[in-house]
Amino acid sequence: MASQTSQIDTTRTLEILGKIESLGGSAGYQKDPAAFASLEVDPLNAQSLEKAIGDIEKDAAALPPIDGKNDSSVELAKEEIIKMEELEKKDPEAAQGERVLQVLKGVEILGGSAGFQEYISNSVSPDTVLAASAPVQASSNDEWSTCFASGLIAAGVIATSLNIRADGHEGSGFAWGLGIGVGGFAGAFHHAPWHVLKSGTNKFSIEAAAFQAAVHFTLNGESVGTLVSANLGVLATAGFEGNIDWK
Repeated sequence: MASQTSQIDTTRTLEILGKIESLGGSAGYQKDPAAFASLEVDPLNAQSLEKAIGDIEKDAAALPPIDGKNDSSVELAKEEIIKMEELEKKDPEAAQGERVLQVLKGVEILGGSAGFQEYISNSVSPDTVLAASAPVQASSNDEWSTCFASGLIAAGVIATSLNIRADGHEGSGFAWGLGIGVGGFAGAFHHAPWHVLKSGTNKFSIEAAAFQAAVHFTLNGESVGTLVSANLGVLATAGFEGNIDWK
């Protein structure tokens, strides 16, 4: 299977990243947003926020109850999207400005152009990622569990942001990779204990195929979770080697 970087126009991405850095990144954007007007960094370009809510509801309806129920993460994710939608309708310019700023900060978290070049150099195929992220054996004191999870993915030209709510916890992060805009998802999250997930920044990778996706989470080289979602497979065409923090 070909590397996911084959889906990314590396020359174009490096040109955009170089321009962002020459303009001062997120700090430069806050000083002079107009200077960034020609750059394609806003991920909201294919799916409406209203449809994202429908995505979550559709995904959730297709899942069997987990631990007897599907918890409030659906409603919490929907509330967050509704807030974004309200701002979009009230002040589209401010809404776009906030999205662009978040993408620019995400690019900085990922290491900018140097981080992207490292990503390109180290990229591997999904098959290799799957093999490397097989779950480690849980100890008697650290049993894995499965819960319901939902969230929002915003996939732009240069970076993909991922926000997840699960079992009363929230994770947010960024990855290099392409997608088709903004959308919601829900799925089953099989994971290590929360104190393990929260003990450091997780690496995550998205494998999307046949209208389904698996998001693999690792910490210090060991697997700490896998989230499987149907709609995420439609939304994310690539998105490897990202970072996510849980709170």
